[in-house]
Amino acid sequence: MRVQEGESVVGYKVGCTGEGTTNLFGMKGPVRGTLFDKEVLVNDVELDPNSFCSLAFEAEMAIKFGEKG
Repeated sequence: MRVQEGESVVGYKVGCTGEGTTNLFGMKGPVRGTLFDKEVLVNDVELDPNSFCSLAFEAEMAIKFGEKG
């Protein structure tokens, strides 16, 4: 639906990959998600915490594949 509304897929994410995390949350395996262009932020962006429900922070690692440029 988001693509039909004009957003573009820019990548994917995976979480809860460790056995400890999946056991903690009672999951049978990792979860995955899609990243859209409107979710990509530049460095030093300030977020309004009141714009989110149950806001939490998690350390992330990003890997970019493809040509330079």
